[in-house]
Amino acid sequence: KLGINNHELFDAISFEVIKKISEFEPQNLAITAWAYASANLPKQRLFEALAEESQKKISRFDPQCCANLLHAFGKLTLANEKLVEAVGAQVVKSVDRFKTLELCNVAWGIAKMMLPASETMEAVAQAFIAKVQEMNPQDLSRTSWSFATARIKQEKLMDEISWEVMAKID
Repeated sequence: KLGINNHELFDAISFEVIKKISEFEPQNLAITAWAYASANLPKQRLFEALAEESQKKISRFDPQCCANLLHAFGKLTLANEKLVEAVGAQVVKSVDRFKTLELCNVAWGIAKMMLPASETMEAVAQAFIAKVQEMNPQDLSRTSWSFATARIKQEKLMDEISWEVMAKID
């Protein structure tokens, strides 16, 4: 937020994270990815290590970790098919536990990476349909953008979003 990026510091942290990554819990993996994405620092070796370790620990990822991880990789457009497959399977298993913002971040991250994840996006779409009335205008917009960008036709979801937008206007 301050616009200060100390690349030497981030490089040193990245180096240490890679050395100790096996000790990281899922939340630490997701937060690290989120921090580097927020600073717009796509450190290739770090993100490869984060993806690899996340896949090993994916069964322990909660909805927020899944969403933050996919959002971070998407923000930096670091497409990692194996990671998306692993996180996607975890999303599908637990999609009913995801909050609307987490669903948005999953869909947005996948769309930004431009990777096929039709089963995950289908599960996300069904969860969105069930929660559409809980969505704020930004969630509705990001959801529409994500499915359009991913070129996934979801007529029922788009109809529900349209009705919800109309209801919020009135």
